[in-house]
Amino acid sequence: MNYKFYALPVEKQSQILNAAYKVFAMNQYKKAPTSEIAAEAGISKSLLFHYFYNKQELYIFLWNYAADLTKKYMCKHKVYETDDFFEMLKNPALNIFTSKNNTEIHREYFEKLAEAGHRNIIHFTISYQLANTRDNAVQAAEMVKEKYPDFNLVPIESHTTTVCQGMLVKMAVKLRDEGKTLQEAVDFVEDKKHKIQHFVVVDDLYHLKRGGRIGGTAAAIGTLIKLKIMLDFDREGKLRVIQKISGGKKRALKYILSNIKKYTFAEDAYPTVVHTGDLDGAKIFAEEIKKQYGIEPEIRIMGPTIGCHVGPGAVAFTFVSNELRP
Repeated sequence: MNYKFYALPVEKQSQILNAAYKVFAMNQYKKAPTSEIAAEAGISKSLLFHYFYNKQELYIFLWNYAADLTKKYMCKHKVYETDDFFEMLKNPALNIFTSKNNTEIHREYFEKLAEAGHRNIIHFTISYQLANTRDNAVQAAEMVKEKYPDFNLVPIESHTTTVCQGMLVKMAVKLRDEGKTLQEAVDFVEDKKHKIQHFVVVDDLYHLKRGGRIGGTAAAIGTLIKLKIMLDFDREGKLRVIQKISGGKKRALKYILSNIKKYTFAEDAYPTVVHTGDLDGAKIFAEEIKKQYGIEPEIRIMGPTIGCHVGPGAVAFTFVSNELRP
């Protein structure tokens, strides 16, 4: 990189860097045209290469620049003092958000499967109400088919997320091991996905406010009166508020225990208590479920995608029933 880049006014430096970030974000490295970067920055292509020797040098500079900014920000907000994701969520300065996997990430993964000789694949996507990754998966599979024509991927919109997607995977694996066909497995999980029940108790209302599910005033008042929000997924995979309970988490968990009675557990119910950093609360809740219903739930930590929506301190119970979701 030419030292003259640093001699530019800071505003001009930012203009060039932002243009490069934009073009690389929208294109694979090999297909990102430097002419477009120059045009976006309002300079000529030759001037761009006056500051950066070639595209590779520019790309590496962008990578290092972003890494340096991220490190400084994380040090400033003491992120390195914990390796617990849900502890990090408690820091409002971080503003952690989720983003969906793009087509290229899907393509790279699917191509590795194809190279390894796998041909019939069931791919479970997160609920499209949270992130529409199914379309990206379909596009990526078509790209892989150009190289491997017999590559067959069936994307299934799970209408759920985190450990509940895992339940569907377990069902499909079991059917595969029993010698069932791909279509038989697909038909089975398509039916079962609407019978996964979710009961989620949210402890921190800030993240629901940030996601637009409750207003700022409601979040402030709710925090004062120890209001707990109950969430579930509807049949279309939309995360929704089903109940608001004052009096703390224990009362909210009692609400779940009483509402489980509406359902009967499937033969393979995969009962699971899930939490976002409240392991003690999850253990107590699992013990109560065992006492009242004679089943012993597995205890799992929630995935970061849905965890960002519900925030730290949440506890949930999920299982496969014989009945459809409400």
